[in-house]
Amino acid sequence: MVGTNYIDRIKNKQTKTPEKRVEDNLSGLYLFCSFDLVNSTAFKTLFPTIWPTYINKFYELITKNINDETDKFHSEFKIWKFVGDEVLLYCKIVYEEDVYRAPVKVLALLRDCLISFDKMGKLPIDTISLKATLWIAYSDSYDLGKEGDEQSDAKRREINLITKLESNNSYNLIDFLGPDIDTGFRIASFAGRSKLVISADLAYLIFLNRIQVRKKNIYKPEKNLKIVSYQALKGVWNGRKYPIIWFDDTWDEHSMYRYDEEYNSEIIHKIKAGILTQHQHKLKWIEKIYQDLGRTEKIQLLNAALKAIIPTKGTTSGSATPKLSEVHCVAVCMTKDGKILIAKRLNSKSTYPNIWEFGCSQALPDTSFKEVIELSYKEDFKAKLLIENDPIPIGSYTFFKKSINSNVPGIIFYAELLNKTTVLKNYNKRKHSVIKLFDPKDLSKIDEKNYVPKFKESVLNAVEIWKRKYPKKNKNDQ
Repeated sequence: MVGTNYIDRIKNKQTKTPEKRVEDNLSGLYLFCSFDLVNSTAFKTLFPTIWPTYINKFYELITKNINDETDKFHSEFKIWKFVGDEVLLYCKIVYEEDVYRAPVKVLALLRDCLISFDKMGKLPIDTISLKATLWIAYSDSYDLGKEGDEQSDAKRREINLITKLESNNSYNLIDFLGPDIDTGFRIASFAGRSKLVISADLAYLIFLNRIQVRKKNIYKPEKNLKIVSYQALKGVWNGRKYPIIWFDDTWDEHSMYRYDEEYNSEIIHKIKAGILTQHQHKLKWIEKIYQDLGRTEKIQLLNAALKAIIPTKGTTSGSATPKLSEVHCVAVCMTKDGKILIAKRLNSKSTYPNIWEFGCSQALPDTSFKEVIELSYKEDFKAKLLIENDPIPIGSYTFFKKSINSNVPGIIFYAELLNKTTVLKNYNKRKHSVIKLFDPKDLSKIDEKNYVPKFKESVLNAVEIWKRKYPKKNKNDQ
């Protein structure tokens, strides 16, 4: 289970020792990135006179090009530290969409560096290469001073700290420490030549917002992010296997791997041999991983912190997405014969566990209610719906969401379910334990405490629309 102190930090955005806090604007969600030269030791031995040129070029490429203004990325990466042949960067997230664009940005820079190396002169193939790691963490600001062993305390309580090292008139030096910071260093060794590995927390955040990522044409998360291995990492998840996740824009085996790479890399061998099952390989399997580990609340809180970000002045542009408060969209899906699709929520849900509902989606910027509902219900139920282009709500509701400590509004619409047989066989069992078609004639027999609020009212409103659409069926029933 995730430590309660970690959760409290994200919920309250404050520490229990306020006198030790530094500037409050340091606390928040951060992306971390590592670029590391591969085979650099052998390269230095083989080319003792030219390797300094390549190392300097590597530093120059990373530091000058990481904040390319043409890639629709609004947050600013800053140098964290140089560790041998590795450059570490951090970036406080000031715009939600930057989290989704970050893998594209980092992979592009990695490839640009490799192209630049090739242009510098002919070298034996694979003499030197580059790998990258990208991860995310919520970090709190502290001034450690000379007191105590806060680093071990941070690990024990599962929080991440930002420490102020020194400053002068022009800049501040800060450092990061904590369990999520360490996780990034642990997964870095599984990146490999010309590969980008990202943390499971970041992958899950992208998965939760996959509809928005696809809608913006940034990439297709389920296609571009894949679990390539499971590894036990020191000090991470109490020894439970951690999913190693790579990001690539093509997953073209011809261009991604050298002909003999599978004999030198256990991960690539597993990929090419198909050792991981079809489910274990796909990004959506990460949902089950976090459910089994009891870590879903942490991701929900990270996602809430992400959604709460208000863009810093000067970071938005004409193409920027406006901020949208969380709004849920529900469809009461009726079949032609007057039955209603309902599904029982998992017992592990923090809100309305083990309760019958109609399904749900969440409003997205620049996306109509119709599109959001169609996409979400297709993912959750394999449902094909008939819904008006500008549907008129048949009801509304609010509920208290514990993870953000706030009320969330919801809007209810009517939709027609066109493929009930497919839905009953192929719904997402990681979202709902049971689904069925409910007969409105049984409405008086139900125990309302087993159903979401306003269930009866929503059914009656939907039935009225169904009666107008199918008056003959209604007469036959009478």
